[in-house]
Amino acid sequence: MEEPSKYVLLRLKLENANKYCLFNLEKAVCNHGFFMMAPNAWCPLNKCLTRPLRIADHSTSSLVSITQPQTQSCDFLNVKVHGVDSVSVADKDAILDQVTRMLRLS
Repeated sequence: MEEPSKYVLLRLKLENANKYCLFNLEKAVCNHGFFMMAPNAWCPLNKCLTRPLRIADHSTSSLVSITQPQTQSCDFLNVKVHGVDSVSVADKDAILDQVTRMLRLS
């Protein structure tokens, strides 16, 4: 029997989101060409961007998957950190800062 994958789910609040949800992950990924750039992997079916991001020590990376819930209130992104049981506060901040910078959310 295959063991389920370990991961930690982080949420990144979209500061400028409102009830009309101005940010669209799929458009950002496609407009900026992230879907074509290694080591990024874009799954159009799931609208999920997967790529490695550095953790706080700046020498280690973790594989993350970024998705946007398809709800009326889409004021956050889900950032799944694969292969771990937990992340430190410093690692969480480092990962979310990179996603914010990459997607130009600030």
